[in-house]
Amino acid sequence: MKTPSEGTRTSWTILDLLKWTTDYFNRHTIDSPRATAEILLAHTLAVKRIDLYLRYDQPLNPTELQQFKALIKRRAAREPVAYIIGTKEFWGLDFAVAPGTLIPRPETECLVENTLAAIDAATSHRPLHILELGTGSGAVVTALAKERPGQFFYASDRFHQTLALARRNAAANGLAEGIYFFAGDWFAPVAQSRVRFDIVVSNPPYINSTIIPTLQPEIHAFEPQTALDGGPDGLDCIRGIIQQAPDYLQPGGCLLLETGNDQHPAIEQLVGQQPEYAGVAFAKDYSGYDRIARLTLTDVEAANTLFTSKSKSGSSYRHAGLDPASRVAFHELDWIPAFAGMTGTFSGRFPTPDCNIISKSGSVPGSESILQRTQLPDFDPESDLES
Repeated sequence: MKTPSEGTRTSWTILDLLKWTTDYFNRHTIDSPRATAEILLAHTLAVKRIDLYLRYDQPLNPTELQQFKALIKRRAAREPVAYIIGTKEFWGLDFAVAPGTLIPRPETECLVENTLAAIDAATSHRPLHILELGTGSGAVVTALAKERPGQFFYASDRFHQTLALARRNAAANGLAEGIYFFAGDWFAPVAQSRVRFDIVVSNPPYINSTIIPTLQPEIHAFEPQTALDGGPDGLDCIRGIIQQAPDYLQPGGCLLLETGNDQHPAIEQLVGQQPEYAGVAFAKDYSGYDRIARLTLTDVEAANTLFTSKSKSGSSYRHAGLDPASRVAFHELDWIPAFAGMTGTFSGRFPTPDCNIISKSGSVPGSESILQRTQLPDFDPESDLES
């Protein structure tokens, strides 16, 4: 782009680049073009987004300009912003993300919200034992542990590299001593133990295999298929978790799952086939879709649920065979693990101190008006982008 009245210019200011990049992303149908431009430029300069407008007339040096161009190219190729800058905010916390880990979504905050409601509704006088299956970046379990200290939190993932990232994220958010991590597929790490959890929570793969190629390139071309693909009906993982969870939940315990917005009837059918469950309830996400399925295990003493009738967002609960006003009466666990002072990895039978499936987190290394007032200079980075 040339501006003849200005002649040739050899530098680009922050404002120049924000305006040009916003227009460029618009022409390439990139979502949220202005915000994306701000995020990438702030990342290049290692400043906050607000600082861009406080320093709008600051020129970039050649190295910074080349670095910013490289980021523009990656985003134009539809690589997610979170992978480009290496971080994603979730529940007000920052999480490192990398290819191979699912990027935390806003709707998954509803899973956190409903799990917090379950924790608060528990009538036990002891700390609860809460397990997340398929933790990925560790965003859900870290948010839970941050909000409700004093409980026992556990998280599993089948991939060691992903688990190492989750540990680092927990430590970076001040929970180096607050979460215990398993390496294994779903419940497999605790299959031989006597462990019984009060709450199990998961955001499993739930997208129909045939739908994945039709999703945005940011999703189908960059995010891990193993974290997306739920099989032909999207229920492969959900089905397995629902079938296995009764073996690992306390009587009256609770299973919370993030699900597809059209899977409500199928999940009700699955639950109806298992008498171990007292019923299933669904909570809506912020867009009004059924998103969180909440299954309650039958309590022989009191078939109650863990949920109040409203969540933090005000979403109404729709129940199938459950009393929305009731609360669960937890049974005491028949074991209390001696986790105090426990570090590193261990070998043996969980949950005794000589376990090989658990380690403490961290213990294993592992202004619109401003934009409108400035014209673009003669030098055009688009020639570099398209070369």
